[in-house]
Amino acid sequence: MSEAYEKFHLFVAMLCRSESCYPAVLRDLSNLYQFKEVFVKKQISQLSASQNGKVFGVLMALSSLVFVVPMAIMFSFFPFGVDRNGNPVEGPPVLIFLLFPVFYLVFGYIMVAIGCKFYNFMFKYIGGIEYEARDEQV
Repeated sequence: MSEAYEKFHLFVAMLCRSESCYPAVLRDLSNLYQFKEVFVKKQISQLSASQNGKVFGVLMALSSLVFVVPMAIMFSFFPFGVDRNGNPVEGPPVLIFLLFPVFYLVFGYIMVAIGCKFYNFMFKYIGGIEYEARDEQV
């Protein structure tokens, strides 16, 4: 028999004050032990600055395209302005809008990397993000 099984029977024996209740309590506790869900609290002790920065930067760049492309198309149809003398003035080039996803990529990477480094530093003092994990029985 395993050590855990022996400890379990010892625990049941301590619960019972008489020999007659031992089988019933053992049966009930065995059923509870088999079907209960075990939740384990875990903490994230370290975040990878480079990997998280890459993922977030790429996601920001791709998601910014949803706004940047329609905005660039709209601005391409705006009429040109005029200066004080009535001369036509060209607006900003439309291609400048396509640089926004690059800015999102670079600054998203930098900010998330700094945030991860800060989290890793502070983990020693205040702990980490805590979550509960459950083992599912197949």
